[in-house]
Amino acid sequence: MRRLPDWFLATAPGLALFLLNLAIVWPLLSLEYPADFSSIEGAFIGIATHLRHHFSLTGWFPYWYGGIPFPSTYPPLSHVLTALWSWAAGHSVALSYHQVSAVTYCLIPPALSCLALSLRAPRLPAWMAGLFATLASPSAWLIHPIGSEMGGWRHARRFQVLVAFGEYPNLASILFCLIALALLALAFRSRNPLWSILASLACAATALSNWLGAFVLALGALALLLSQEDVFAKARWIQALLIAMFAYGVAAPWLPPSTIAAVRRNAPFVGGRYESSALVYVYVAAGLLLALALLWALRAMGTGRALRFSAFWSLFLGGTVLLAAKQGIELLPQSMRYHIAMELALAMLIVIGGCWFLREALNRPLLSHAFLAALLVLGAVQMPVTWSYARSLIHSGDPSQSIEAQTVRWVESKLPGQRVYLPGSISFWADAFGTVTQFGGGFDNGIENPTYLHVKYQIESGEGAGAREGEIGVTWLKAYGVRAAQVPLPDGPANLRMFRNPAKFDGVLEPVWDHMGARIYRVPARQEGLAFVVPEAAVPRTRPTDGLDVGEARRYVEALEDATLPVTQFEWRGPGDATIEAAPGADQAVSVQVSYHPGWEATSGGRALSVEEDGLGQIVLRPGPGRHRIHLVFTGGTEGVLTRTASCLSLLVILIVAIPPSRNRALALLAPHAPGLGRWFGHARS
Repeated sequence: MRRLPDWFLATAPGLALFLLNLAIVWPLLSLEYPADFSSIEGAFIGIATHLRHHFSLTGWFPYWYGGIPFPSTYPPLSHVLTALWSWAAGHSVALSYHQVSAVTYCLIPPALSCLALSLRAPRLPAWMAGLFATLASPSAWLIHPIGSEMGGWRHARRFQVLVAFGEYPNLASILFCLIALALLALAFRSRNPLWSILASLACAATALSNWLGAFVLALGALALLLSQEDVFAKARWIQALLIAMFAYGVAAPWLPPSTIAAVRRNAPFVGGRYESSALVYVYVAAGLLLALALLWALRAMGTGRALRFSAFWSLFLGGTVLLAAKQGIELLPQSMRYHIAMELALAMLIVIGGCWFLREALNRPLLSHAFLAALLVLGAVQMPVTWSYARSLIHSGDPSQSIEAQTVRWVESKLPGQRVYLPGSISFWADAFGTVTQFGGGFDNGIENPTYLHVKYQIESGEGAGAREGEIGVTWLKAYGVRAAQVPLPDGPANLRMFRNPAKFDGVLEPVWDHMGARIYRVPARQEGLAFVVPEAAVPRTRPTDGLDVGEARRYVEALEDATLPVTQFEWRGPGDATIEAAPGADQAVSVQVSYHPGWEATSGGRALSVEEDGLGQIVLRPGPGRHRIHLVFTGGTEGVLTRTASCLSLLVILIVAIPPSRNRALALLAPHAPGLGRWFGHARS
């Protein structure tokens, strides 16, 4: 019998896995808008829609949180893919989002199998690991609330988080993470620098897709290093460090230090309150000791790299998730969100570990084959369950009938260009259905203004305000340029019920629209626009300690309402490009209700103005007495120049390494001074 070609044996199982997953997600390829608008996917569709019209990955995004740099909206790669596919295919952004997310979903199991193969796992167990990941959800077996949330332990958690929760960027980062780890494995065992180059680019793609994926990748890289035969070889760790360094260099303009700092500041307060403690460090230290013990045991038993890697990766991810689920101990902010990556690590460990135990530890090769055959039979039994569950989650809807779309239409017609406060899912979908400038937004981790979370919590909870709850809420709304606030009523949709006291603005603000269980109140202002002349004494000096600390804000709002002060004109000429016409007098400043960032620059009559931050995290300009036409533009500042330079230099080095003649010349120059780089660059005469 003629032997099948090697290329067929190498690609057919991966294609079969892809097609199997495609059969599961098939209805998603034709879904434009879902019947339920409660997931965060509306925010991602909104970002991709913005990119279709303003393709700038480093500019200003004025529509969320009083304005933020575009990199702070979310790591951009998944949204770029959606926007590019929408442009290339001519599909709507919403349909393109679901199509790209469906293909991403289908590629994850084959990528997991390729990772196992790159670690020299036997071919059959490697592909069976991908099948296991397709049809099984270990997190539902281990964590009872997850199984209950899905309605059964046999259902597909990865599909649920994609469709019901809108976790496409998380899955995209996991896909790139698997690719990056496979390339890292090849880079560690090959002297061909091409693998290191590709690994750097895949690592950058992982971080540019989702913040969680970057940490999953870091844990995976550590597991990969511990799984090597020469685990303590210094050159291997240096190689990994260089790959990581160049990966960040490539990604730096879209993951700048200021965005990293904002995410680090906000993440502990998003989705709960994370606080590090001595107990956390005790568990981390215990985990490291356990990893060292596991390293000794696995090496003593003569296990292969694939099994060692999957054991370490499962330990790191499983420990993080299960401690949070079982003991309430969070080693990281939002620890439970790592459970999808944990499922993939466990899929590798269960299949490859089971085969190794039967074949090597028990010396029963036939039992190993029987184990794989049993998994195949169980997969055939499970497939109809997964297929049916996927279809139970996908329901097409008419957005025109939703409160989200109808609110956006009302705001665009009645309050065009004005900042509004929108609750819950309406905030997520506002910029998917239109162009709305909000006080809120879709990614609280990226908020640049450090006072925002305090203010948002106070407005929604009213905690400690007593009878002054409505007054304090209105003070904050006015201080941040909000012209209308939508409040869900007690009988309104559940996904909007964010206010503890829905009647807090009754008698304080004028209601202007009641619709589908929500009410919009108008917030009065002396003039339109986001720029005001205020006395120097009214400029907020200190940052509020919490949402009840309104002393500075109240004095500032009184100045905003002072009809004796000059009127200004404010106009956006484009995202991050505004003009202000103002005539401040002596001892007066121009307050701009836009979030401060060092990347703002201002000029008046060709003269540069200092752009400063007030105590509320907004912009203050001091052009001096007289009439001024001020041009305010977001350039990214020094940070933008440095990160773009780092990216260009990193790409230049990668290009040099990728081209053999230029690489050889570079090695000839570097060899006398840095011989250790030879390992990463490859042979000088390759």
